[in-house]
Amino acid sequence: KDASGKQKAEVLDDMWVFLTTARSWTQVFHNGVTTPGKRVGHSMTTLYGQQLVDIDTDAKVGDRVLLFGGSYLDRIYSDLWVYDMETNSWTELITDNDATRPPGMQR
Repeated sequence: KDASGKQKAEVLDDMWVFLTTARSWTQVFHNGVTTPGKRVGHSMTTLYGQQLVDIDTDAKVGDRVLLFGGSYLDRIYSDLWVYDMETNSWTELITDNDATRPPGMQR
């Protein structure tokens, strides 16, 4: 708690999934050391059950979660990450032209 007695919020670096059939939450533990890191105010969406194709290999790929932007402490992120549900890993997507990247957050 802070000096005023309010509960302090802690920013975590975790991910949870809601299992609709079981109606319960379960924590996802990823493989590897590369992660987007702690952040708040980010956007996430799933690409689930869609016909996704790798632009480099034309191979069909599995389900994904995209994460964009956010902030932590005094840093504002404009990065884009993809979580691969099949490999259980995060990868940062680097764009060809960072000048066209939208702001990750506005204050």
